[in-house]
Amino acid sequence: MTNQQHHVAVLGASPKPARYANQTIRLLQQLDYRITPVHPRFESVESLPVKPALDAIDDPVDTLTLYVGPTLLEAQ
Repeated sequence: MTNQQHHVAVLGASPKPARYANQTIRLLQQLDYRITPVHPRFESVESLPVKPALDAIDDPVDTLTLYVGPTLLEAQ
């Protein structure tokens, strides 16, 4: 599988360059991965369209990366 075929979803995507999620997206872009940023409040990150939730992604995802605060990971 080439990088372009490998689909990575970045949950907790951020437009702020200092955030790890944004740094990850920029690195994956340099490595030519197919990326879907996921965040309910942003429309685009690093010129990529953002999905509001994981269930809004149409194509199969090969890798999911999580960049969310600990309070969002606690059981509700």
